[in-house]
Amino acid sequence: MMCSLFCHCHARAFQCLTFANAISQGMLSGFTPTVLEDIPDMAFKFAAYESLRQLHATATGGRKANPTEDFAMGAVSGAFAAAATTPLDVIKTNMMCNASTRPTMMTAAREVYAQGGLRAFGRGLGPRALSNGINSAVFFCFFEAIRNYFAEQ
Repeated sequence: MMCSLFCHCHARAFQCLTFANAISQGMLSGFTPTVLEDIPDMAFKFAAYESLRQLHATATGGRKANPTEDFAMGAVSGAFAAAATTPLDVIKTNMMCNASTRPTMMTAAREVYAQGGLRAFGRGLGPRALSNGINSAVFFCFFEAIRNYFAEQ
């Protein structure tokens, strides 16, 4: 009885360690490229949006953009940011799909290149730009509405 309990406890501890190891290797795989993608994505998105706002102000004699114009500028900004960071997203996705082999960013980049040359780094660009464009359009509409609300207070 004691041996059975002892063996069960050790087997359970081994399962827990294996699970913890899988979490650290699997769930965190792609963390570095995610961070390296998200920071430039936000920088591109906000830089493009502010540039478009300045261009709009110049073209309209300083008139504030209406929600439809905010939506359009946000969509273009988001699509631009998505297009600019798609290669990093492709590398990150490759790392996550192959987490069991624990690829590095360079290994994943070589694998992507081997799958289709430089064009392979643009896989999913269209859907990603569309999705990010819509997301950013809605975000910037709310962002401007909240900014205007607090500016009037």
